[in-house]
Amino acid sequence: MIIRILTLGITCSLVTFSGTKENASIADLAHVSIRPPFQDGLKHIKPKVGLSFEYNPEAEKESIRLQTLQKKIDKGEIKYENLPESEQLALDDLGQTGGYWSVGVSPVPQWIDEFPPSKLWASSTLTASKNANYDVANLMDYDLRTVWSEGASGNGIGEFVAIQFPGKNKFGRETILTSVTLLNGFVKRNDLWSKNGRVKSIKLYLNDKPFAFLDVDDSRAYQTFNLGRISSASGFTLKFEIAEIYPGTVYEDVVLSYLDFDGDGVL
Repeated sequence: MIIRILTLGITCSLVTFSGTKENASIADLAHVSIRPPFQDGLKHIKPKVGLSFEYNPEAEKESIRLQTLQKKIDKGEIKYENLPESEQLALDDLGQTGGYWSVGVSPVPQWIDEFPPSKLWASSTLTASKNANYDVANLMDYDLRTVWSEGASGNGIGEFVAIQFPGKNKFGRETILTSVTLLNGFVKRNDLWSKNGRVKSIKLYLNDKPFAFLDVDDSRAYQTFNLGRISSASGFTLKFEIAEIYPGTVYEDVVLSYLDFDGDGVL
């Protein structure tokens, strides 16, 4: 069905799909982005693209083996010093990364640890299945097996994640945020990544006022966006609104796997 929309004198056509969230006709748009009919003239911020997360079942098995080995050490069943050096080094690495699915556990305090948000919420959430939930808290649990998925009908445009930061942390230091990092899509499995929608553009609001567009790559890589210096004595709120998407081949749901923040003031 074609819907014609008149916005500020500009006539646009949008294609809509009938049926459920899972609709095979979406596959026709697998490589075409969907955008809203009008966007204002905000600045666009492009990401610094980092390492890509590609699912490797053999690496996952090795991580599980090492975790099992570490449990035996913890129980006193075997001694760390009796293991070959290669195994000791592998276990040391495991202690730093936290396992295959973990983003990583740094021995150095991270910004988000010293300046934690006071509130995190989403406009909608996909209904949980028997084996998983899709809560917004999953974005910041450092576990790449978990995701946030919007739960609204349609293609997800207009849905959002919002986060609130206090003006100062518990030590009285000013909250100064400088960047946000994300992982786009459902990175847990290669097939889930392509079947589900991903974000192409995020309209970022600062205290409910439009701030910038974040131009998101259609990749499984960590993407970091430099936001300058954001601070306020009374605290501030960031809202990440889905403005444009890369449609999934099967599902209309739009998914994010990870969200993290960095800034100044870490001692």
